[in-house]
Amino acid sequence: MGFVNVSRRSVIAALIRGGISAVAVRYLMSTAAAETAFSLKLPEAGPPNRTPSFEVFLALSQLVTLRSLLDEASARRMYPLFLEEPWGAHHIHSTYAQLLALPDEADKLPRHAHPALGGKLSKGQVWFASHLLTTWYLGIYYHERTAPVRVAYSEALMHDLVHPGIPQRFDEGSGFGAWGNPTKMMKRT
Repeated sequence: MGFVNVSRRSVIAALIRGGISAVAVRYLMSTAAAETAFSLKLPEAGPPNRTPSFEVFLALSQLVTLRSLLDEASARRMYPLFLEEPWGAHHIHSTYAQLLALPDEADKLPRHAHPALGGKLSKGQVWFASHLLTTWYLGIYYHERTAPVRVAYSEALMHDLVHPGIPQRFDEGSGFGAWGNPTKMMKRT
């Protein structure tokens, strides 16, 4: 399929139309300006009876997270975990194929569409997309068949939101007890 430029708004609208939860959409809207475009390399989905390629998994991750640059090493750690799920390969392929078809209809939605207007994705696909987004956001893979698996640390998307507030390791220039002082961003009332 090659490289495509797509606006974040059209992908968000497609996800809403597909039935992705309002919580996930709120996260997506908070991560980037909705009108900005990002460039993705979208491979062909391939036949449904084959195991989806890593490139398809990475492209699905980019669509669900609205990020064109995701940590490839983390994606490679996630890929086999998602394939081992009972319907993992099926959901990777079918969700990706559905999302490729949705942006054509995304601009028909009103700007403040409600997720209930969706329904293009099956319940399993919606669950899978939310599961994938949660894994990228937390950096921890959760599934009932295994113990939680750490797949990313600083590459987890939650660190983009809290990065300025995380103390730097081995920062000794602040002096004893500096942790108790208000940060520069906060005002004492």
